[in-house]
Amino acid sequence: MSEKTCGAGPRVRTVCEDKRSGTYRYKGHDIDIDYDQRRDGWYIVVRAPNGIRAYDGWWRDSSGKTHREAVLEAIRGAQLQSGGQSQESMK
Repeated sequence: MSEKTCGAGPRVRTVCEDKRSGTYRYKGHDIDIDYDQRRDGWYIVVRAPNGIRAYDGWWRDSSGKTHREAVLEAIRGAQLQSGGQSQESMK
């Protein structure tokens, strides 16, 4: 397991990761990403601590995107960014 700093905000914790999928934790939310070669895109699920899905679906136009970009999309799509923090600052 590793932790990656996202700017000055909370950390994204990598639970597990392989070539085409990954499981992460951010602000108590579980993030699962899976790359489907047939659809040439990422499927993303973000679950809140209470089990409600904050994001569940295909990331449109995600062909060629990386794990990191998929996690950033999950955070953005589930509206988990810290106040005023943009994706560009999540490095």
